[in-house]
Amino acid sequence: MGKARGRQSNVIGGAPAPDDVGNGGRRRPPLRLRTIVGVTSLMLAGPAFAQSGSYFLNYRGADGGCCSDSNGFDGRPAVQDVEQTVTGLNIRATGGPGIGVDVSGGNGGNSSDLSSLNHWGGNGGFGRIVDFVVRNSTVSSTTLGIYVLSKGGDGGLYGYRSKGYGSGADGHFARLTVDGTSVNAVDVGLSAQSIGGNGQRSAVPQFPDTDNERDAGNGGNAGQASVVMQGNSSVSVVGTNGAGVRAESLGGQGGFGDNESEWGGHTYSGRGGSADSASVNVSDGSITTSGQNMVGILARSVGGSGPKGVGPNVRASDGGNAGNVSIQNGASITTSGTNSIGIAAYSIGGNGGDGGAGTWSFGHDGGAGGAPGNITIQNDGAITTRGAGAMGIFASVVGGTGGSGGEAGASGSGGNGGAGGGTSGLAVDVANASDAAIRTSGNAAPGIVAHAVGGGGGSANASNGEMFIGGGSGGSGGEGGNLHALNSGVIATTGDQSGGMLVQSIGGGGGYGGDANATGVIFSVAMGGRGGPGGSGGHVSLEQMGDISTQGADASGIVLQSIGGGGGAGGTSTAAAVGVGLGGAVSHGGNGGGGGNGGDVFAMLYDGGTITTSGAMSSGLVAQSLGGGGGYGGFASSSQVTIAPDLGPEIPTATLSPHVTIGGMAKGGEMAAASVSMPPISSPRKARKATACSRKVSAAGAALGGVLPPRCEPRPLRRTVAGSTSVPAPPLAVQGATAGMAAW
Repeated sequence: MGKARGRQSNVIGGAPAPDDVGNGGRRRPPLRLRTIVGVTSLMLAGPAFAQSGSYFLNYRGADGGCCSDSNGFDGRPAVQDVEQTVTGLNIRATGGPGIGVDVSGGNGGNSSDLSSLNHWGGNGGFGRIVDFVVRNSTVSSTTLGIYVLSKGGDGGLYGYRSKGYGSGADGHFARLTVDGTSVNAVDVGLSAQSIGGNGQRSAVPQFPDTDNERDAGNGGNAGQASVVMQGNSSVSVVGTNGAGVRAESLGGQGGFGDNESEWGGHTYSGRGGSADSASVNVSDGSITTSGQNMVGILARSVGGSGPKGVGPNVRASDGGNAGNVSIQNGASITTSGTNSIGIAAYSIGGNGGDGGAGTWSFGHDGGAGGAPGNITIQNDGAITTRGAGAMGIFASVVGGTGGSGGEAGASGSGGNGGAGGGTSGLAVDVANASDAAIRTSGNAAPGIVAHAVGGGGGSANASNGEMFIGGGSGGSGGEGGNLHALNSGVIATTGDQSGGMLVQSIGGGGGYGGDANATGVIFSVAMGGRGGPGGSGGHVSLEQMGDISTQGADASGIVLQSIGGGGGAGGTSTAAAVGVGLGGAVSHGGNGGGGGNGGDVFAMLYDGGTITTSGAMSSGLVAQSLGGGGGYGGFASSSQVTIAPDLGPEIPTATLSPHVTIGGMAKGGEMAAASVSMPPISSPRKARKATACSRKVSAAGAALGGVLPPRCEPRPLRRTVAGSTSVPAPPLAVQGATAGMAAW
């Protein structure tokens, strides 16, 4: 059965829905929006209808069976699409969800001979479209409150991708809308999920078999997932590791590559599936959660990963990409419990798979990490959190980590580590509006934390062999993305390590170069692998025109940072040779990877805004641009044993035995500018262009650690400062690339 890809022109309630294309490029008929029992909505007269049990619409496709020539059948797609509105329900469910809609595909059937792995399973069936609306209802459940799910089926055991077997199928568009509805639940209140199916590990051919390369199944792609909450609805949830409102788009995992041949041949692992967008739009109402690791609003887009720890002769797969995440909140959010975050948003690329070792020669490269999307958060409501680690808003964009390279065989080089996934453009844009408030009470509970982090480069494994051995290079770290934050409302924290705002762009670290160890007869060469370069930090900008206050120790009002990733260490090398009369050994340690550069950091402080801190080690504002450290150069050693032959009494005994040993080198990253600007007093509160003072620090000056003179004097504005006092602003001292403003 074909796999769903692409987009179509159909519009469901104003939102685009994905399209599907079958195998070989054949287009599957559009997913038509069908009704339930002949109508598009179920209208009931007010919330008088009480149902003791779940309201569940199950349109999941059937699983594939066994067998055709010992191979499993494909799973069936979901039975139909669902576009439906229900009104006036009064649900009381025990032991099951209050309301659920499942339009998932069935899993592929397994092969008949699971012990020999010589046959293969079917593909999963694709999920359908679901767009479900609940109005003017009351839902109470001892588990999940209301959910919609479109999941692609998993592939059956085992994969044979070139023949179309063992791959996970795609999930599809999934949207849940609640209007004027009250929900009480355990763990999760409202949920919309689109999930790609998982690919399966590869079949292994029996010997002899001319068609001896059977690739593992790919992970399926996910579709868009969204939740809309309006009409003064309310959600109350108790539990652990859940959320009041959840929207998730999750790519499927790639299958594990297997190749048991000791004589060569190759098998590919399955790639991770890509995710689509995830969004939550809450116009009003209330969301309340209680319990550990409970989140008020959670939106995630996560790409699927390639497999780790593969065997010899397996070629790596890349991680899937993630989509964009958006949250708009106008509700009152209250959370209570450890790590109970008010709003949490994630866009995370899938990790690249590992490359396998070479049986005789070169090892295989690791797969690249997937790229993340971007995050946009607009808060217009009141967020109150209580508990350690209970941040107000947390936004995280992270590139996937590159996979490790495989070690070399008897000669050649080890595989290179895969590159980490990089972010691009405006990775995070978060705003706390003028009528909004964020209040946290607990240690390690900042008001807003936003970061964009490039994926770490994969490392190369050590290689051991004869004559000539090279260590693989570490993968490069991904670029940190650009961030923008705006606060025109209230942010108030009371705990230690609970700053007002922390905004960071961090380049991914480079992977380690592989070690190389060579032992040869007469001659040997060992070259340690180069460490991967660190990714650069992105641009960070802030507009502050609201009121920020912190009371705990080590709780700065604002911290802005752009940090280059550290370079990976170079691989060590050891060469040893044994010869008679002639011998040589060359050992060269790998160079360390260069550190990534820090990006520009800019803060605009508007008249009328305040920053108040009262705890120890709590600055008003810190702006930093830091280059990443270079990786250590690899250690090198060489040794040899040369036996002088006996050539007779008249010929002198001699040997020729040069050996060379060279260690590796490294280079650190550079810093960019950190600057702070203040508009004139007469400028409007939301003015964006006026600049009263700017500070820039060169990389050379920062490296020397000197205090650079200001380029201009700040105006004598009166600001609220650390210790809740008000004084004229002194000239801004800049050390390194840090603009530290404990008082201004």
